[in-house]
Amino acid sequence: MGAFKVWRRAWRRRGEPEYLPGLKHVVLSVCERVPAAASGTPSAAAWLAHWRREFTGMHSELAGSGGEQPRHTLLHREGPVERDAALQLAAICHEAACEVELHAGPVYSTVDRLREGLLRTTTALAEAGLLARDPDGAPTFAFYEEASAVEALGCDRVDFAAMLRETGCYAHIEDPSAGSGADAAPTNSLYYTSTQPGNCARVCRRVYADREQRLGIERELLTVQRPLAIDWSRRRCGILPRLEAGILSPSDPPTVSRLETWLDCRISVKGRPNWLFITLINKGGIAEDALGSYFKQMRAFYDGISTLASLNPSIRFHYATAREAVNMIHAAEAAHSGDPAQFRDYRLKSNGSEPQSGAGQAA
Repeated sequence: MGAFKVWRRAWRRRGEPEYLPGLKHVVLSVCERVPAAASGTPSAAAWLAHWRREFTGMHSELAGSGGEQPRHTLLHREGPVERDAALQLAAICHEAACEVELHAGPVYSTVDRLREGLLRTTTALAEAGLLARDPDGAPTFAFYEEASAVEALGCDRVDFAAMLRETGCYAHIEDPSAGSGADAAPTNSLYYTSTQPGNCARVCRRVYADREQRLGIERELLTVQRPLAIDWSRRRCGILPRLEAGILSPSDPPTVSRLETWLDCRISVKGRPNWLFITLINKGGIAEDALGSYFKQMRAFYDGISTLASLNPSIRFHYATAREAVNMIHAAEAAHSGDPAQFRDYRLKSNGSEPQSGAGQAA
């Protein structure tokens, strides 16, 4: 019920949506957790090899309305980096324009422990050529974690954001139910979180299409939210509406109907309403033998997008990794307009992963 309360709070303080003039560009980012190797389960490398085979098969047959194929962001767990898994990730990035970011491991009790874990993991991933680079050439990453895990650390939003910036994070992909009370963030928004202790008067600041607003970017952390809405078209027991939070799974796959709900959330840079950003998350847990059916669902979704785009020339879809979407956000923030796809490398550069020795071919 916590997420319902967050949605209700956002609904009560909602304002008039910005007018969407002319052509609308929709930037779609799909993030997927990579399962960690564990006792009694297939290794992350074996799962990735199967994922690689299924995804590259789908990838070669599809293209968005901008002419590009779907590209996903793979979230590697904070923790040890398995060599064979790193080889598979490098091959996937090279073959299918996917990229690697991070999410937190299941066991950490303090911000300091998480900081140490992130530093070890980013060092290993950077050495494998799997992380993006910031304007100074340093490794950088996006980070995802659920609100419950963040709250368990016992720190406030400012301290958490400061820790992420210290470890090289360029954006936090936030659970839309994060925070409560005075620490509550905007909903269905792109915003900056202050990393300066004592700056409680302005913890969260919306991202505006205004060059002057970017002056404090180095003292803040960009936060990208998934959509959060009440979906009356998919009722529980035919009565109660479902909570739509942009979570994908084999039992709740992406559909064009869900896409319409995500679009209605209108997540955008303030002042650039015709660039809409939709970030989705597959939290993992897909068994290796279920990947085939999962990608059939994804293929049907992408086919539906192509049909929708062909029937509606006023909307154009762009598939993007988390890094590319953030670059487009920064471009909108700097008052750029036109086609957002031209800004995929606006600020943060691709890892440019090449297949490494031992990666082999997709089995």
